[in-house]
This record gives sequence, structure tokens and C-alpha cells, in this order.
Amino acid sequence: MEIELISAILLSGFVAILMTENYGYGYWMISRPIFAGPLLGLIMGDLQTGLIVGASVELMFMGVLPIGGSVPPNAQIAGLIGTIFAISAGGKA
Repeated sequence: MEIELISAILLSGFVAILMTENYGYGYWMISRPIFAGPLLGLIMGDLQTGLIVGASVELMFMGVLPIGGSVPPNAQIAGLIGTIFAISAGGKA
């Protein structure tokens, strides 16, 4: 599945809105992969793959916490971009 320019702009706008939760209005967990993966899958037309990829990425990052001076990897970006790549590459569950 190839993403058209309009779809890419809409997806990047949606991802940007989800990621703004880290910068100011509270942390509601809407950008976590378990929640955002199925939403992106629904937008791209493959809910099942979105749910599977989102849940898999959420499991990988479940125990990653910023303790002390460490900066953990960003689970939100991994889940969002991973879901978009998996669906656009034609991954079927």
C-alpha cells in the first residue's frame, strides 16, 4: 500500500496532535502505542494490524521508566511510526 501525499499529511498531523500531550496539557496516555496503534490502523484501513503492532510495541516498552538521569527511548514514536510502516508495507495479521 502506497501512501498518497494527502494521506501522509493527514497522518503526520494526527501524529503531531497525539504527540503534543507530552508538552503542556497533561499526560493522558493517548499517544501510547496500545491506544494510538489501533487509531492509526483505523485511519489507514487495517485495524487488526494496528492493534497487533501497537500491543507488541507497548509490551516492549512497558517497563521502561526514566529513573535517575537516564532518558529512555520514546515508546510513542516507536509505536506510531512502526504502525504506519507495518500497515503501509502490507503487513497482514
